[in-house]
Amino acid sequence: MVRKYLIDGVPMTAEEVGAIKNPTESQKQQFIKQSGISDEKLWEIGAMMEAIAPAFRDYVVRAVTPLVDRLIEVEKKTLELQERPLVPWAGTWESEKEFKRHTFCSDRGAMWFAMTDSKGVRPGSGDGIWRLVVKAGRDGKDAPR
Repeated sequence: MVRKYLIDGVPMTAEEVGAIKNPTESQKQQFIKQSGISDEKLWEIGAMMEAIAPAFRDYVVRAVTPLVDRLIEVEKKTLELQERPLVPWAGTWESEKEFKRHTFCSDRGAMWFAMTDSKGVRPGSGDGIWRLVVKAGRDGKDAPR
């Protein structure tokens, strides 16, 4: 049989009493009287809580702070990715132009993907800086009309 406590005239289990949000002082006193806890025990519990609360708070802060910091990083990265174009287009390749890693460009009718940052390295030079994405097609002169 589950023990019931009469709080403000309503029979409740200990779990239901514990679920009361912002209990009044009267509700707390009603529970304490019915629970059979002595004033001495209540004082001991209060003193224990005062003693462990700062250590518990510090532990939680130390445990949660790295998670919060990481969440902030993830949120920033998510926003950055959402604002970034789906295909980061850098235009037509030019020798004096700098191309950033993970951008696309066109050169001699083909589309290329930059594997690393580069400047002055023409796509297709075989040095691992560029990856061919779309090969140049024929000039279209023999296409059906």
